Amino acid sequence: MRERNDGPGLTQAREGASRRDFVKVIGAAVLGAGAAPLSLATPVRAQTGALKAPEGGFRFVFMPDTHLRREYRAAEGLAAALQAAERLNPRPAFFMTGGDLCHDLRGEDLEDARALADQFAETGRRNTSIPTYHMLGNHDAAGWGEGDVPEDHPDYRFGLMQRVLDLGRRYYSFDQGGWHFVIVDNIRLTEPGSHIGWVDEEQLVWLRDDLHRNRERPTMVAMHVPPVTSIEFLSDRGERDTEENEWRIGFDRKSGNPEELIEALNGGNVRAVLSGHIHLVERIDMMGQTFLCLGSVSGQQWMGPRQGFRTAEGFGVIDVRPDGTYDWNYQSFGWQAPPEALEAQRS
Repeated sequence: MRERNDGPGLTQAREGASRRDFVKVIGAAVLGAGAAPLSLATPVRAQTGALKAPEGGFRFVFMPDTHLRREYRAAEGLAAALQAAERLNPRPAFFMTGGDLCHDLRGEDLEDARALADQFAETGRRNTSIPTYHMLGNHDAAGWGEGDVPEDHPDYRFGLMQRVLDLGRRYYSFDQGGWHFVIVDNIRLTEPGSHIGWVDEEQLVWLRDDLHRNRERPTMVAMHVPPVTSIEFLSDRGERDTEENEWRIGFDRKSGNPEELIEALNGGNVRAVLSGHIHLVERIDMMGQTFLCLGSVSGQQWMGPRQGFRTAEGFGVIDVRPDGTYDWNYQSFGWQAPPEALEAQRS
């Protein structure tokens, strides 16, 4: 039995998963409202290779940043990741994607964006029978940039992926095995082609209410952009100003309003906050919360690990227990980027 809760008064249960669940598990209830090489921030338990969900618990897989694209055998790589996750023992109860499902719908015209979105959904249907809960990322906004998608078209921006995935709205919650799970939409589109990480007030009100109503259940919350990060300061996105003695990163790499988000999280029974976006593995414990950034299925968009770091293509494996404790692991699936892809990242 699987329940999905999308706000006050809406709960719908589903049984009998099939390969269609890669798309359909979302839309059924939303109504408009071996261990991997690791990054420099090697997290606790990241190199354990034999997690085992205890009796009464269950496993799920968090798959951020799949970045399906036409180049670099990306569709083959995504299929390999789904198949590897499906073969895990214990078998996962569900998958949760972490946004940036397609590489860059922002730069596509309508026909090409539709083709890529449809390919993502079809790749899922062909390669897994495990129910999948989706979230969207900044790269999933069709025509938001150089692309040619009419602004008044229903597929503009996130409309395309919401339609293809039968995703009624971009934030929601669901229950599984005594645990509560919340997917937060923290992408705010700014000027064309750009975004920041931000949770708006309307969603914060909903989140506070949802967490309060489910405070008896151990909870995990997931979003695309990390609420906080330290490792990103060491990347090419960190700006070091020796004259001003400052080290800065933009709101496009982390949340711009983490204090308000953490205040809402502290009102619930939240055990961990999951994210992706920066394609690195990192754990931060602060202000009563544990933040886990769990790498990237695509590595650096199917061009090998992100340059300067050692985080292989992979996904997060989380084993949860009825008492609210859990173990986690970042696991690679043995993907090797083709030589032309590795060269493209270096150039």
